[in-house]
Amino acid sequence: MINGIKKKEKDNLLALSYIILKNLSLFDVHSENNLKTFETLLSSPSVRVLNINKRSVMQLMILFALIDFKKTNDSSLDYVLKKIRTIDTSNSVMIAFLMLLKEKNYSELAYLIAHHIWGMDKSKLKSNWKDAIFLLVRPDYENTRLAQRFRKLTQLPSNTLGSLLCSHFEKLQFPFPGEEGAYNYQAIVPHDSLHVLTGYAVNVKDEILLTGFTMGMGATDIKTFLGAMSIILVAHNSIPLFIEHRMELDTFPLEQWLLAYIQGLQCTINVYSDQWNFWQASTVPINTLRKHYHITPITADSQTYA
Repeated sequence: MINGIKKKEKDNLLALSYIILKNLSLFDVHSENNLKTFETLLSSPSVRVLNINKRSVMQLMILFALIDFKKTNDSSLDYVLKKIRTIDTSNSVMIAFLMLLKEKNYSELAYLIAHHIWGMDKSKLKSNWKDAIFLLVRPDYENTRLAQRFRKLTQLPSNTLGSLLCSHFEKLQFPFPGEEGAYNYQAIVPHDSLHVLTGYAVNVKDEILLTGFTMGMGATDIKTFLGAMSIILVAHNSIPLFIEHRMELDTFPLEQWLLAYIQGLQCTINVYSDQWNFWQASTVPINTLRKHYHITPITADSQTYA
């Protein structure tokens, strides 16, 4: 098992990803037919023999639905909802995710995501959905002990994950977790550790590409899927979840996203899971972790710590 999924299932997802790449000319991110194109590809003989994990297929269908959603409003979401209810009726979280998105019920959507990723208590949410969203990522108290632990990481050798993550926060002018105005530890540490480990920069395009890595890394894991989808909703669909401003990329970078997804599938750890301990990893040299996790950092068009 790798990150909760059998190696054979991951190998099949890798094969599917390469088939999509080989047929990339069939897709057009400027059109509203990418979901239909993907489903047609799924019915091809080369894909049918792979016996792809149905939950992974549904996740990819939702991705293509969101690419189309920017242009087709609700039709792509309705179609995927129907497919999930037919193929994977037990997947209540994905169904709820799509229903809330279709209804534009962003406060409940934010809660759904935060509850499954961070265990957020709904009683802490306010009535205004924007206020609710900010509560999910910004703590309502300072944590002096946590802040001190992060400050100590700055004393580690400069090539360790902990030191590099602190430098990453300082470059972005982010307070350390636990300091006043800082982002929630559970929200920012796994995500930004991936920025450091993979080399993806902090800009709209690379945030979208990092969702590809995240989805591949998590495979069928619902927590990683929801985290990736929340960023795509922000960066591609211009729905301001979990951030204080809108950001939007005109063209979805499908080819690069698929390469990032492949990169994530090859990763041997899920940093959002209980099996990953940031504090244990923080003292380890970054290249040692990359080798251990099977992560090859990107270099083109982005910063890298390699």
